[in-house]
Amino acid sequence: MSEIVTGLLAKAYIDPSGVGGSTWTEVKILGDVQLPSSHNTGKVKERGSGFEKTVLGQKVNQATFTLTRRVGNANWEAIRDAYLNKTLLGFAFMTGPIATSGSEGWQFDGVIVDFPIAEPLEEASTVDVVVEPAAESTVEPSYVEIA
Repeated sequence: MSEIVTGLLAKAYIDPSGVGGSTWTEVKILGDVQLPSSHNTGKVKERGSGFEKTVLGQKVNQATFTLTRRVGNANWEAIRDAYLNKTLLGFAFMTGPIATSGSEGWQFDGVIVDFPIAEPLEEASTVDVVVEPAAESTVEPSYVEIA
């Protein structure tokens, strides 16, 4: 029987030294997480066919998440500082604990490209963070399954 993964069971991690590091820290101040993944595409139009066809190019990955603004929290400060200083962080978005067999998800070194702070009158202040793979990284983004 297959297991349903809910967002409450999923885990997000950061590592200041990047994906190749060994210091994954769970980020517990996240709300919703979105992990869109797609391919760039090219079109093939040939006179011998009545159909336009598509060829797949490079993958396009991104992570978006709602981060609760908790001043003094180490994860808040690491993510905020990575944005302010234009530095990369290792990110892992897993279906469960990162060291547990069967957990799977995306891991990549990312840069924070959007960091809009929301300050609603009667709710917690949040940031809808957008992270994309960093060109400076020597590690390719990958979808991993823990053995």
